[in-house]
Amino acid sequence: MKTEEELIWESYNNINNTIWYHGSPKKYNEFELGGGIDGGGIYLTKYKDRAIMYAQTDKLGNKYNTYYIHQVKVNLDKDDIWDTSKKYDLSKFTNDDWLMNLIKKHGDNAKYIDGGNAKIYLGFNNNDLIELGYKAILTPSDLIILDKSTIKSSK
Repeated sequence: MKTEEELIWESYNNINNTIWYHGSPKKYNEFELGGGIDGGGIYLTKYKDRAIMYAQTDKLGNKYNTYYIHQVKVNLDKDDIWDTSKKYDLSKFTNDDWLMNLIKKHGDNAKYIDGGNAKIYLGFNNNDLIELGYKAILTPSDLIILDKSTIKSSK
């Protein structure tokens, strides 16, 4: 079984050649950024069965018997991606007291935190990442598109 980091790096290194899946209760020709607790995004996954699961149940828990699985490819540069496994230097995003106290207490390395937790520590939502110029978020199982122009093809 591959580790979370191995899964992410596998996706990261082949991101534009990977076939990604998006599950939906219906077929549509143009993607729109859906709302979510963390901000807008188009949720893609490498796993077709996961896309089916997403398509069959919406965020309110409603179940659907019919659905459509969109297959897409993307066009992203690695610098466009907020990677949840990558270590980020929090001091590049804030110099608030809480971070300065953290560094004072635990040393300079305390400011380097993985992207998943850094997003939480900084209080970032997806819209904040868009403002910083990020076009996608990469997690172990999903690619969350923040800029729909990065989807280059679909079936």
